[in-house]
Amino acid sequence: NASDTLGSTLFAVNRPASQGSYTRPRYHLPLDYNPWGITISERNVFVTKIASTDRPTAKNGIVVYKNFTTKFLANTPDSLMTNVARYDLDIKGANNVRGITYAKDRDLLVVTDYEGEGLTSKGRILFFEGFSTYTTNEEITPTRIITSAVLKQPMDVAIDSRTDGKYIYVADPIAKRVFRFLIDDVGDIEPNISLNLNGRSPQSISLDAR
Repeated sequence: NASDTLGSTLFAVNRPASQGSYTRPRYHLPLDYNPWGITISERNVFVTKIASTDRPTAKNGIVVYKNFTTKFLANTPDSLMTNVARYDLDIKGANNVRGITYAKDRDLLVVTDYEGEGLTSKGRILFFEGFSTYTTNEEITPTRIITSAVLKQPMDVAIDSRTDGKYIYVADPIAKRVFRFLIDDVGDIEPNISLNLNGRSPQSISLDAR
């Protein structure tokens, strides 16, 4: 929930598969930044933060919450979560960070970014190899970047996190496509394949790679 008037909040539901048809969030974490994408790796939570006019000091980057899920044991349901340890990773040169995904076996984190507006915008896929080595507040630089003429405003990304996974998938609502790139691609390159959604604008993506 990224609200300019009410303030941003991260809501969490513990054991969602065991809940009924309607379940309100049981834990609430106030945020001092505007979030966009989120991904979970075991007990850790990674959230992309975006620069915005209502938060002039905010920078595009990633907020890391280590051992976030253990906080459920220390807080009673319906509680406001406080004193949750985190560190901020500002991304050098980022313009509009959006989607995020992480593959633990590869220790590879990937985020989407773009600059400009509409059909003239230019998208990028940013890779951070050895992501677990970042453990404190700092500015980080992508270890490699995919740029492509077809990328406009990539809003989300999913990675085939299997040990032998070969691809990442990118949802781009301006291009009106889902693009597939090789996981080892770098530089200005065409996608391995693209999915035409017949005029629809994909905003997010989730991958079941079983």
